[in-house]
Amino acid sequence: MIPLTSRQAGPVWDQVADGMERLLECGAFLPGETLPSPEELAWQMVLNPNAVRSAYDQLTQQGVLTQDETAAYRVAERREEP
Repeated sequence: MIPLTSRQAGPVWDQVADGMERLLECGAFLPGETLPSPEELAWQMVLNPNAVRSAYDQLTQQGVLTQDETAAYRVAERREEP
C-alpha cells in the first residue's frame, strides 16, 4: 500500500507516484508486470481515479512505466535514467 499524508505539500498524485516508485525499487512489481488499473488502485486507496491516472502518466513520462495498446500500465523493462 502507498502511504498518503495530508501534511505533505503538493498534489496527491505526486505522493502516489513517489509511493509507486518506492514499491518498484523494492521489487514489489517486476519489469514487464502489469500494474493495477488506475480505477482499481484508486478504489483500494479511496482516491479519485484521475489522481492515480496522473501519477501513472507522470511515471510513464519519466520512463518508469509504459502503456500498451490496451491502455494497461506496465513496469518498464529498463528504466531510463533522467
